[in-house]
Amino acid sequence: MVVDDLYLQVPFITLCQKYGKHVIAVLKGEHRLLLQDARGIFSQVTPQPWQEHQRTVTLWETQGFESCEGGSMPLHVLHAQETEHKRTRVAGQWLHIDERHHWW
Repeated sequence: MVVDDLYLQVPFITLCQKYGKHVIAVLKGEHRLLLQDARGIFSQVTPQPWQEHQRTVTLWETQGFESCEGGSMPLHVLHAQETEHKRTRVAGQWLHIDERHHWW
């Protein structure tokens, strides 16, 4: 199941596991304990970067988090940071810009 942050709750995850389903959820909200824990751990971990065409991707990943609101269960957290190198024309001149995106 791929779901939004709203569904990242122990009762929902437990229900999915009961039926043999895995859950992938977007992690948002600075108030989430899981996000706070992941930021702390990832600040001490060397990420895995790679280059792909006009894009640079940096990936942090670890498992064993148990700080989900509403209960305790082992969770796997992944943080991806993507920088896309673009060339755009503004006022008759070519500019090179970097667009940055990140997902938890």
